[in-house]
Amino acid sequence: MQFSLKAIECFVALFEERSVTQAAQRLKLGQPAVSMQLRRFEDSCGMDLFERDSRGFVPTPHAERLYPECLALLLQTHRIDLLLADPALCAPQGISIGVSPLLGRTVVPHEVLPLHDSHPQLKISLREGDTAQLAGWVESRKVDFAIVDVDAAPLSASTELRTLAAEPVYLVTGSPPLDGHGGGQTPLCELAAYKLALPPAADGVQRTLRTIAGHMGLSLVCGLEADSVSTLLDIAGRPGWATVLPGSVLRSQAPVPSRHASRIVEPRIVHTVGVLSRKGHVHSAAEQWFTRRMQQTLLRSLDGAHG
Repeated sequence: MQFSLKAIECFVALFEERSVTQAAQRLKLGQPAVSMQLRRFEDSCGMDLFERDSRGFVPTPHAERLYPECLALLLQTHRIDLLLADPALCAPQGISIGVSPLLGRTVVPHEVLPLHDSHPQLKISLREGDTAQLAGWVESRKVDFAIVDVDAAPLSASTELRTLAAEPVYLVTGSPPLDGHGGGQTPLCELAAYKLALPPAADGVQRTLRTIAGHMGLSLVCGLEADSVSTLLDIAGRPGWATVLPGSVLRSQAPVPSRHASRIVEPRIVHTVGVLSRKGHVHSAAEQWFTRRMQQTLLRSLDGAHG
């Protein structure tokens, strides 16, 4: 089988956008060109990768398995492009990234160090703030871009938002939760039995949880808020207490003895993470490298979290 890089780029763009129109706009190609590349890619694979319905393009199970591998290939391609290009022309002197405290103290450090190793001449600056602060910093150019919670991020006429991934959210307790589902799943309604220690309300996790619980007429008791994940995990081990954290955050932590993590379902709660930037901002190769690394990390949380 032979695949062109352009065909893989079109597949990844269509997988993420679910629309030929939006994929074409993102790649700055005509819609017929994107459709042609997709047909060639499907022919090379010997299978259909998308189902077409009223919602747009829905990935098949084969596409779901191919996507992370294609994403990794594009990440490596960006790295090769950077190595082959003139560093003075392709690499900025510095990169400034805005992050929430929740991700900035857990997931992001694991991605920033490889970024530094790959771009040793690059000065990297991290700024922590809540979602509203991050949006303001993007607009005022205090940061080049921000990693934000999509559901909480305010948009303006001068900014745009691209989704990286929607990862599962977990209930963490000191003893196995009342679980009628098996397989490490807990219905949202069971959270009412706990006092909750949660990330701050300005972070999207608590906001999403409260919004959905409110629609269900469910009352949740938040007994404590904390930026520190270690504090949240410590409190979750105490009788009657629990915390709620995204999968990527749990994976970034060393396993804590006697903690039990189960996905929140009925309905399924997700933490949707994206990149907020100014419209027209040209993302450098280093920025693209970092955001793809973040995307891969978030996608790995779909495989489960440490408990």
